[in-house]
Amino acid sequence: MRNRKSRTLLCIVFFAWMGLLSVYFQQDSGLRTLQEEGQEVEEYQPEEEQVAAFDEESSDEQEVDFVQEEDQEAEEYHAEGEQVEESEEESEEDIAVEQDETEYPEDVDYDNSVALIESSDDEEKPIMHTFYEPVGEGGCCGMTKEGHEHLLDAWKKAWEDAGWETKVLTKEDAMKHPDFEMLDERLKSRLAVTEYNRRCFWRWLAMASLDQPSGWMSDYDTFPLELTSERGLEIAAEDNSFKSYGLGVPCLIHASRDEWDRVIHLMMDNLPETRHDVGGLVTDMYTLQNVDSWHGRSDMKWSNDVGMFFLYDKDGEDGEVYTNCSKGAGKLAVHLSHMACETAWDSGLFPPVEDAEDKAGAVQKRANAAGQLMDDYRNHCVVTTE
Repeated sequence: MRNRKSRTLLCIVFFAWMGLLSVYFQQDSGLRTLQEEGQEVEEYQPEEEQVAAFDEESSDEQEVDFVQEEDQEAEEYHAEGEQVEESEEESEEDIAVEQDETEYPEDVDYDNSVALIESSDDEEKPIMHTFYEPVGEGGCCGMTKEGHEHLLDAWKKAWEDAGWETKVLTKEDAMKHPDFEMLDERLKSRLAVTEYNRRCFWRWLAMASLDQPSGWMSDYDTFPLELTSERGLEIAAEDNSFKSYGLGVPCLIHASRDEWDRVIHLMMDNLPETRHDVGGLVTDMYTLQNVDSWHGRSDMKWSNDVGMFFLYDKDGEDGEVYTNCSKGAGKLAVHLSHMACETAWDSGLFPPVEDAEDKAGAVQKRANAAGQLMDDYRNHCVVTTE
């Protein structure tokens, strides 16, 4: 009985010990597995770190390459910029040299100057007409016959220098008009108009008998300022209606031949019937103004584009006479009439002309004064371009 109990106890101890051993070995195996897995994790971790390091190195290399490329492009751009700047500097220097080589007249009043284009000999030229028929050998109007002819020569030179052709109309041209005999007889017999003023009417008949369809006419004491040949052609192409550029003073006019004829007939219709009906001198200027006063402008055009004075002034400090370009600014021409000469003389603004020692001498030397004025105008008021 006692032996059976002993065997039973031994079996119990044996199985308990075996259970302990089993638990031990299981724990040991699990620990080794965990250790092996830990080693694998440790062995795998450096690979991720290597990949991360590679990625960082690659990114850095790319950034370095990008920066280097940008630096290289910047250097190339900067180099190109320096070349462009050098080129621009060279161009500016070339321009500066060219500008330095350009000679500008020192005496020109650039604030009030006018740019006029030099006309070519090959270009079409308009014709500026005037009318001249001598009044006997003694001359008239304060000038000898020689004085009038010198003024006519100065007129030709001035307009031709401005690019125009010139043509002097005479009594022969006026006689082509069918109403010449009737008008002249009325002026001479019924109205006792002077020889000189009869000639002023004749010029209207001569212009109404032109061979061309329209034409310019000026007094031969009217000289060009801004009315170049190019400007004259432009005006003629745009408008052939009757236009007086000196208002009611017929010193510069452009019109078609038909308009010239229409206006002279308006003037003829407004002449007095007899000498007794005349309140003063009968002149073409007064008759033109009477048409406007009694019947309105009658489809005529008037403008204030002609200066009626010499282009001189006195300096306020020392009284020195100088060319005042602003007086001629915007003016097509200047009318150096008998009255303009006397006014300039009285004001001390008549140009220094040889043998013009008094007012009468100034009027007689209008040709010389006109030539001097044209020279002063071109030297001080005009910038010519090609």
